[in-house]
Amino acid sequence: MKIGVLLDSSSGTTNEELKGTNIEVIPLHIILEDESDLSDTRENIEKYDVYKRVNDKENVKTSQASPGELEIKYTEMLKKYDHIIHITITKNISSMQDTAVMVSNQEEFKGKITVPEHNLAATAIKDCALYLNKLIKEDEKDVNTLVKKITEFENKFIAIIVPGDLSKLAKGGRAVKIFASILNAFKTKAVIHWAAKPKKIAMARKLSIIIEKVSGMLDKTYGKNGYNLKLLTTWDIPKRLLENTRSELEAEGIKFEEAYLPSIYAVHAGIDTLGFVAYSKEFDY
Repeated sequence: MKIGVLLDSSSGTTNEELKGTNIEVIPLHIILEDESDLSDTRENIEKYDVYKRVNDKENVKTSQASPGELEIKYTEMLKKYDHIIHITITKNISSMQDTAVMVSNQEEFKGKITVPEHNLAATAIKDCALYLNKLIKEDEKDVNTLVKKITEFENKFIAIIVPGDLSKLAKGGRAVKIFASILNAFKTKAVIHWAAKPKKIAMARKLSIIIEKVSGMLDKTYGKNGYNLKLLTTWDIPKRLLENTRSELEAEGIKFEEAYLPSIYAVHAGIDTLGFVAYSKEFDY
């Protein structure tokens, strides 16, 4: 059985990373204040100055791929693969997963599409997919086994987000407005463990305290150096904030790689948002 993996643009996956893999991507949507509907691609983010609009407090929103777009993508991929595992954006951000389940249950797709439930976020979805790609190349052909591997990956993954603008989260119903206004008034940052139910793990004004919290959570979960960590930022993040974050991570002895924060998160949390995504080294690909 030939198995393909489908992600959406919330995974931060680039075409360069997909060369030679069985992974494909369907874009989500960004809706501008004038109701212009853009596919979530870097080209569109830059062409339409989306991050500037976000920073200027314009009412920029996001939307899932439509059922029709999914039907087209599934049909296209099933010409190349016998089965598709579709790892969507998480349910606590979007209804994309429910829509994918609905479309996958249509007669022409029954038994050919699997949409696993999960709580992976941002680039962890991409890392999990690349791990599955490795297993498939090693001749793993059982869909149930691969879905179990997604759960195992999820159980050893951490996502921590430090929103650049909590008022945007509040506007989208993703934070309590009073809580957000208090934090913004005192220039305090919330450190949020992003899971099925996101949980605030700290409030801090100093970057050093934020990184201490991140370090403590990594050590508690993995021990020393038992993980792969990515620092996620937008390409428009203030240079000083990025440099200071790098310095604080290095001062804590934390090894990390850098990647771009998927634009869906930047739209909802601000362009100064910091993301820290880690997974166990046992899932290296």
